[in-house]
Amino acid sequence: MALENGEKEDDMDKETFTELFREMRKDLQDNDCSDWSEAARQWAVNNGIVQGGAPLPDGSANFMWQDMMTREQLVTVLYRFAQKLGMI
Repeated sequence: MALENGEKEDDMDKETFTELFREMRKDLQDNDCSDWSEAARQWAVNNGIVQGGAPLPDGSANFMWQDMMTREQLVTVLYRFAQKLGMI
């Protein structure tokens, strides 16, 4: 990180890092994805299998299609799918 005089600053506090990371993530938060999976993604949304994460700046749900899925997210999706099939 550069100071106003152009010199480098080696130390960064947690608040500064968090703010910089938050600003960087804004550019990554979108629902862009290739067309080949559109029908399956729409089915999952329409049937409540996938509900999305924190809202995008425009207020729409952020499905994070290109992000890696966490274990918790996978378990939630599998549980909802099992409910849809009447297994639970």
